[in-house]
Amino acid sequence: MAPVTKLMALPAEMLTAIAEQVDDPHDLLALRLVCKEVSAAAFEAFTTAFFTKRSHIYSCHGLQTLVDISAQPHLVKKLQEVELVCVRLNKERYQPHHTRIRYLVPPMTVPSGQEIPKVEQKGADVRQAWDEESERVREKGKDCFTHVFSNLSRLGVAPAVTLTLDVDETASCFGFGSLQRMLGPLVEENDFQEGPHEELVTAVLSSIVTTAYPVQQLALCKGARNAGLNETSFNLGHNTVARAAAPFAHLRSLALWVDADDFEPVNTETAEDIARLFGSATALEKLTVTSTQAEGYATANWYPALEQLARGFATNALKNVDLRCPATILRGYTDFLEVFKHTIKSLTLIDAMVDEDECWSTMFLWLVENVELEHLRLQGLQKDGGAVLLNEGKPVDCVFEGAAAVREGLTELARAPEYEDVEDEEDEDGPFMNGEFGYQGDAVLDIDDDDEIYD
Repeated sequence: MAPVTKLMALPAEMLTAIAEQVDDPHDLLALRLVCKEVSAAAFEAFTTAFFTKRSHIYSCHGLQTLVDISAQPHLVKKLQEVELVCVRLNKERYQPHHTRIRYLVPPMTVPSGQEIPKVEQKGADVRQAWDEESERVREKGKDCFTHVFSNLSRLGVAPAVTLTLDVDETASCFGFGSLQRMLGPLVEENDFQEGPHEELVTAVLSSIVTTAYPVQQLALCKGARNAGLNETSFNLGHNTVARAAAPFAHLRSLALWVDADDFEPVNTETAEDIARLFGSATALEKLTVTSTQAEGYATANWYPALEQLARGFATNALKNVDLRCPATILRGYTDFLEVFKHTIKSLTLIDAMVDEDECWSTMFLWLVENVELEHLRLQGLQKDGGAVLLNEGKPVDCVFEGAAAVREGLTELARAPEYEDVEDEEDEDGPFMNGEFGYQGDAVLDIDDDDEIYD
């Protein structure tokens, strides 16, 4: 029988290699509890697993923990992204009339008519706890972010900053469990909605500006479905921005989820605020603009906003443009790209829409003649009214790599454009749209008679 080698008899390099092979992060935590020697050997694997990306809920506990982490140089040395997830409690589900509350709260063993006061009290306790937590976050949010960005700048670390409204990611965020426990046992994961992002955007951007944090990658309102950035999201005060010397001079990548109402023109004031704020981003290389509305209409004209954005950015380095769901006239795209046609190398158009009287072939030929693209992705192109652009009988979904392939692909698509009208499926609850940013048509909604659906 071969002799058994004890764990502590192995050299430190071997212990480090063992730690790197651990798949489950929780097993890695258990391994670090063996002894000091093993803990030290597993430290690199530990920081890679837990501190490459930090996702924190926008709560007092989540923010304070982020402040504590940012002050530890041995923990943040590998930090690449800080994600802040903003949610709010759907307080309607805790009103006394709501069927769910009546079922969850046990009836009192007292004469009839005494059950309702207990239900009201349970729901009121949850609503009050949430209101108090929200007020605390509003009071300390900006100070926490100022400490975080100051600490990271002092340590020479500049991870990407992402503000997320995707409630599907909530449960995996640090601080969500403590938030649930604070609110009480009645609260469930699906009781949360997209949060009050205006105050989060304002707090984060103000802190970046005032601390001169050299952010290189920034994503605002990622995953927003119903309400993205609007004119109230940039309430920083012009004096704050004016006093800062090029606050976004280091910015390389900017992603924006912009609120665009279906039937009214996109607010150009929002685009002006964005362009004014990020006008110092002269090194910007990638710009992503996404509409938060699943149903786009060309009458909700993106043209003024796109033009305002393009004219506002002073960058001469933009290489990658990604536009998702903007409804506009063809001139909106061409005028936007005209500003960057000498630098842009990669273009993505997803769920993009033009007026029903226009043809995508015009856009394709303009790109061939004016822009030297090396990468092009097209998906779900359509016209106002539901006509979808087809390629060989199927909705367009293609990627072209290399300048020659891009020119050939665009020329082929422009020769004989075909369109097919697609009508939305409707039921008594209204239209349901399939797609990355829409409701799923086959979704099953479990709605009680007293339930109300809120955006």
